[in-house]
Amino acid sequence: MPGNTYSKISLIYDDLVRHVNYAGWAEYLQNIIDDYKIRHDLVLELASGTGKLFSKLNIETSIKILSDISVEMLNYIDKTNSRVCFDMTSIPFKREFDLVVSSFDSVNHLESESRLNSLFGEVNRILKPGDISFFDVVTEHNSFSYLDSYSKKKEKQGI
Repeated sequence: MPGNTYSKISLIYDDLVRHVNYAGWAEYLQNIIDDYKIRHDLVLELASGTGKLFSKLNIETSIKILSDISVEMLNYIDKTNSRVCFDMTSIPFKREFDLVVSSFDSVNHLESESRLNSLFGEVNRILKPGDISFFDVVTEHNSFSYLDSYSKKKEKQGI
């Protein structure tokens, strides 16, 4: 299962992404949710990683589910949150959601157009009619502009 890739990375994931401005992203999403009065009673986050984004969002929900393909990543999420391990191209819920969020370029990890189409089909299936899904991607241009000379070497727990 592809999630196994993250079994070791989960040990150092928060350190690898320490440069991410979770509070800024949460504020950005919060402003969109507030400005457009987007319903958010039933929320699903796809590819949550260690759950840093939702810990910064200030929204009241009846149901909030954080998900990831890696159970090891989910183990770092505060146990007060509902966590479910699954591949975002095959969402196991029959329930419909008001809001589905996938951030920090998670969609970029889908390696084929077929898997991308599966994701969009699944999100469409579980969204209530007229409700919203947010996702972002990083472009190849952005990667070369900002990460071309990027290098990091660090050791933690033998990794």
